[in-house]
Amino acid sequence: FSEHCRSQPNKVVYIWLDSRGREERSLTYRELLRHAKTVCRYLKHKWGVAPGDRVALMYLPGLDFIVAFWGCLLGRVVAVPVYPVNLGGGGKFEQEVERFARIVAACEARMVLSHREYMRMKALHSVTNVFGSGSWPKDLEFEATDELSVVAEDSSEWQQRGREEEPQADEVAFLQFTSGSTGDPKGVVLSHGNLADNVSQMQQCYYSSSSSVAVSWLPQYHDMGLIGKFILASASG
Repeated sequence: FSEHCRSQPNKVVYIWLDSRGREERSLTYRELLRHAKTVCRYLKHKWGVAPGDRVALMYLPGLDFIVAFWGCLLGRVVAVPVYPVNLGGGGKFEQEVERFARIVAACEARMVLSHREYMRMKALHSVTNVFGSGSWPKDLEFEATDELSVVAEDSSEWQQRGREEEPQADEVAFLQFTSGSTGDPKGVVLSHGNLADNVSQMQQCYYSSSSSVAVSWLPQYHDMGLIGKFILASASG
């Protein structure tokens, strides 16, 4: 990923399509890196998140999720992707809130990253459902990453970033939790080494190259959608 950002910064790595197949947003390697660095900087300097801390990622489908995910990887923060709680009502809301609460408790999440649209929906829901039995974990801080001031491209902080700050193969990259449909959600630990090896095998299996184009509708929060599409795409160049 870092090598592609240096060698081909203006190449488009992600294109997000709307429900009618029209291009809604795209990101080049340069843009992805700048936005991810921004998330990393805020995690470290404003929100006080240290390497190894757990941060839950709760996003509606879109590129904001993958930007936050890469921001966590750059900061050696352990990302915990979670399926967004359905705020539209219905009988499953309380179950989904309870599942979310169990996940953040199990991984001891420091905070939750999201985007302004979902946070507005969450705020509206909390007002209109004051007496509902489904309750969000108390004192858990939410922050919107799509409202951050993008870090300067020539930031000296990043020019001085040394190799000692790079993650080691045995460091935890992210946690993937099971659905919890048959019991409490259980977290699976994936290291940076696991991730690199998985991507390498997929590149060989799919004959993935810099000219490959993949289209996916798989969930961003699951291994096939996250690793098999988003991370594979950024690594293949």
